[in-house]
Amino acid sequence: MATKMSNQVEGDRRLLQFHSYEDYLDSFVTPTDLKYLRSTVAARAIAELGYRSSGETLSRELFHKRLKAVKESLYPSRKPYQLCSVNLHFDDDLLKELALRERLQQGRPSRGNIKRITVAIKWTANDGEIKTIIFLRDFTRIGHEISCYIDFAERLKTENWLPIFEGRHRIWPRPTDLSYYHWKTGKNNCNSSSNYK
Repeated sequence: MATKMSNQVEGDRRLLQFHSYEDYLDSFVTPTDLKYLRSTVAARAIAELGYRSSGETLSRELFHKRLKAVKESLYPSRKPYQLCSVNLHFDDDLLKELALRERLQQGRPSRGNIKRITVAIKWTANDGEIKTIIFLRDFTRIGHEISCYIDFAERLKTENWLPIFEGRHRIWPRPTDLSYYHWKTGKNNCNSSSNYK
């Protein structure tokens, strides 16, 4: 199904040359049609009925639907990232530092100085980019230790941090993080992210 849709989008790229549905219909009208019909409106009506094309002539709705699909395929609309930590006040130093780094990860100016929390966060500045790796060590409900290294920028893209910044949830190690280790079972995962290989 996805292949069929992508093939159709590729075939419909020709629709980008038309600014309106009328321009699309005008592409089927020949000078001979205008000579005998003496009306652009009549020539468009005949083209819309499919008499001037050996293939499929699109209806107005289908034309706009396919044109929108082609434009979305070529120029996807992206929603701007909403900062989760805006207008929140933190008692926890770790959350304060993560909120500061959330702004830096998204390329927005921050207020305040960057401090290092040596146990929890390590950050590096390469090529003008701030990259943050969080080392997390926690215990399960039954007391088994788990630890991980988290690529903060990657987690910001894949996870909703609002409940964490509001204090409703904790940051929790996941097997998909840069590294993950469960001390009781010995489960060990090492993964790549978009920032680290």
